[in-house]
Amino acid sequence: MDNPTVLALYAPDKFPWRPTEGHEGYLDLLNEIGAVGLLLLALMVAFYFRNLARLRKSHFWKWLFIGILIVNLTESTLFTSASFTGWIFVLSYIALYAELIQSKAHAPSSLRAA
Repeated sequence: MDNPTVLALYAPDKFPWRPTEGHEGYLDLLNEIGAVGLLLLALMVAFYFRNLARLRKSHFWKWLFIGILIVNLTESTLFTSASFTGWIFVLSYIALYAELIQSKAHAPSSLRAA
């Protein structure tokens, strides 16, 4: 933080343009939330696909979820609050869990105990 060379980069007279975001979404997430946050995101994605496999039926939202993960390779839009893709990412996650809860509620009691 106190490195004079780095501080000189952010001086307005020497370097007036400052990058505010990365264009590669996962590098931007790594910059913003660190390695632990990126690991938690990877776990979130892994649990999504594990629960999707448990659902054992077609789920339309998975294609949006996969598409958003691919779009985030080129644009940093995953966890931006004003981003449409960020909201669709969250809604697809919620939709999967809502469908899992409904399928468990409609399952016979002998299957729920297992």
